[in-house]
This record gives sequence, C-alpha cells and structure tokens, in this order.
Amino acid sequence: LLFLFSLPIVVLLFLTFPRISYKKARFGFAAEEIKRTGHDGTMHLDSNAMLVPSPKLVMEVTFEEQVPSDHALYFRGSVLYTDMGTRWVQEGSIYAKRTMPLDVQNVINYKIKLYPHNQLWLYMLDIPLMQPLKSTIDKDFITRSQELVKETLYYEGRSALNYTLPQEDQKILYKALQFDRNRDPKTYKALRDAIDINADSLSKANALLNFFSELELSYSLKPKKIDLAHPVDSFLYDSKIGYCVHFASSFATSARMIGIPARVVTGYKADRSNAINNYLLVKEADAHAWVELYIQGQGWQRFEPTSTARRVLAPENPQLSNTYTNASLQLTSIQKLFRQINIYYMYTRYILNNWVLQYSRMKQNALLHKLLNNTLFLFKFLASLAALILLSIIAFVLLQRKRCDDPVLCEMKKLVKVLKKEGIRRERGETMFDFLQRAGINGAHTDEISEINTLYHLCRYSRREDDSLLIRLRRSILALKKSLKNG
Repeated sequence: LLFLFSLPIVVLLFLTFPRISYKKARFGFAAEEIKRTGHDGTMHLDSNAMLVPSPKLVMEVTFEEQVPSDHALYFRGSVLYTDMGTRWVQEGSIYAKRTMPLDVQNVINYKIKLYPHNQLWLYMLDIPLMQPLKSTIDKDFITRSQELVKETLYYEGRSALNYTLPQEDQKILYKALQFDRNRDPKTYKALRDAIDINADSLSKANALLNFFSELELSYSLKPKKIDLAHPVDSFLYDSKIGYCVHFASSFATSARMIGIPARVVTGYKADRSNAINNYLLVKEADAHAWVELYIQGQGWQRFEPTSTARRVLAPENPQLSNTYTNASLQLTSIQKLFRQINIYYMYTRYILNNWVLQYSRMKQNALLHKLLNNTLFLFKFLASLAALILLSIIAFVLLQRKRCDDPVLCEMKKLVKVLKKEGIRRERGETMFDFLQRAGINGAHTDEISEINTLYHLCRYSRREDDSLLIRLRRSILALKKSLKNG
C-alpha cells in the first residue's frame, strides 16, 4: 500500500532527479553478455558454412519512424571478392578511401543494440551514410569497430534505402571478374549457350536470374552435400538444394562467367514478422549472403539469388526459421500466439532496458528540454502523471479494504453494522452470544434476533458440512434488515 501511494512520486523523481553517469557501469539482463556468433570475413561452402540455425538475438533495432519493408532490411556485414574454391574471402578495396553514394533517397534513422559477437563488424542497414563513434566505414561501406565487440553496444545509424554507388576502381573490377574456367565446365557451357555475353550488363544480370529460376532449385536449412571440386556444377545440377551461401556463391561465379563483375555480401536479412511498431528483432538464423553486380552506368547493385528458389522447405524446428522459411511454416494458432507473445516480451524488455536501466543524464536533459519547449508533449506528460496518480489512489483504496475469509463472520459483520445504526453497539470483548442476547431484550425483533443467534452458533460449531445453515443465516439477517428498514 505504501508503494502504491509513493509510486507517482518515485516516477517523478526518477525522471527529474539529476542522474549520475558511470562510464563503465554495466546494466541489463545477464543473458545479454553471452557471446554470439559473428561473421569473420569469410563465407564457407564446406562444413564450416556460415549457417547459424539459432533463435538467439543478434540485434534489436528501433527506427525513428516505421520499420522499412522486407526488401530493404539488409544489414551489411562484410564484402567478399576472392573465391578460394571452398570459401570466399574479403580482399579488395578494404583500405581504399571511401566516397559517398550518389542519388541518395529514402534516408532513415535508427538505433541498434548489438549483442557481443567477438568480431569487429558493426552491422548497418544497407547503405550506411554515417559511422558510429569509434568505428570506420571502408570503400565497400562495411562498418568496423576499433575493438572486438565483446560487450553489448548501443549506436545510432543513418542509411539510404535507395542509392547509387560511385564508379569503381578498375583494379577492383578486375578482381571481381576472376574465376576458374576449368572448375565448373558444365555451368560455363550452359551459360554461354543461354545468355548473350555481348549484351549490356543489366540485360545479362536479368537473364542470369531467369537462368537460375529455370533450374528449379530448392531452399533448405539442411542442404545436401556438394562436390567441392566443382561446387557450382554440383549445386546447380546435382544437389539442387541449399541455402543462401550456395545460391550467392554460384550466382556470383556465374555472373563472372558471363563478364559481369560480382562480389558476395554477408550480413543479416531481417523479417518484418519479427517487428512491433518501430521495433525489430534480428536473430542468428537471419544470417544471410547476397550478391552485388557491377552494372554499367549504375555501379554496384544488389541482387538476391536466393529468391530464385522454386521451393522453400520448412525447418523441423519453427524457432530456427528465418526470412525465407517463415512463409513455409504451418504454425498452429497456439504457436502463432506464443510467437507473438515472445515478440511483445522482447519489446517490453527492450523498452525497460532502454528507458530505465539505460536512462542517462543525456536522455534526462533531452526529456526536460522537450517538456519545456513542446506544449503538447508537456500536456501529455502531465495527463499521464495525473492518470498514474489516479490509478495509484484507486488501487490503494481497493487494496485497503479488509477482506473477510470466514463466510459466517462476513454475514455477522453485516448484522453488527445494521444494529449499530439502530444504536446497539457491540462492546469490546463481548461475545456474539451476549451481544445478540442484549440486542433482543425488550426489542420489537426479539424472535428474529434469537433465530439468528441460534443459526450463527449452529453454523460456527456444528459438524454439518453443507451450506444450508449458512443460507438460512443469510436469509434471516436479510429479513431483519428489511424489517428494521420498514420500521
């Protein structure tokens, strides 16, 4: 009761009392300190493949406005140029000077809570326009921290959803055209027969997407093994089942075979089904790889070879689903309900962590500044505080009412209250028998009170387990109340 009474004061003091900042203070939930898996600048096709079938969180993102559409939720991690046969590695324009993208449109602002993954990457929505503190952005628009991410990080981002990347250096384009002509002869011949290599790069890229679609490939988080000596031939014509790394690797190599510079990008492809309002969850299972092709006159453009899959095979465990397998899941109503409850729980936890555990002096100053300069916000704040006070008072009054655990005594307390109004008070220490005896002497309702006295003691001390006596007692008290009221 004291807590309810003091709650509005506590909230007001929390919001307005000067904050003390601790640079190395660590707040939050203990589970957040568990290390997550992060990209290491390579993409494997063998048993070390990038797939991380886990529902653990990688990031929590809040957007200044609404969550963008699904086709824009690509969080850029690393860019890979060199095909080593069983893996792609990051070589190319890492140390080149970055230039700003051209024709920037649909610029959005957002905040990211990144869980520790013991790597340098700070994932930013494609394509970043600003870098967080203590980080760098290279020419491939990859954001890196100056130190390994071993603790939960909070940083702000600003990205363009529509953009044109600047003209690329010829040395980089040369590297992005390299492939082993003798490794996948079947694919090389099929591409040369199906696609006009003398056409412009955009026409060839669209033709390549159609080529992949006609192969009737399947997407699965449990792919078949491929022959690593001929990985593209093996995937496209033998196994035909894989996930993003197989699609991305095969598509990038195929693009190079028809003369289009290609590179692989790894990161995370989020899903709006894991979003509430402006809040988005990104899980380990959302790890993804896609391809960028260099289109003449347009620069590097994103292509999604995984979308060419004709079938998507649902995972055995619905918790391990991602953007591509969500649509294939046949969830029951209960499973859908629990999934939605979990998202709301994570959203509530994020709000609690962000506005309570991470409520800093800077946030307090921003709140106070908004209160002083925004009349509408001030009115909403005062109205919310008044509502909190009212709810606290109502809860205080309701909880203060004493409860009666004994049904017999509950009925007798009603009688005592009625007789008190008639001027007959029960004395301190007086037994119920003596009180009723005194109330019935020289009164107009002696018989009724005598009957109530008898029924009370039978209810209290008899061994009968049915409720008939209690019902008779309740009726007798009600009849006496009516009789007294009528005079």
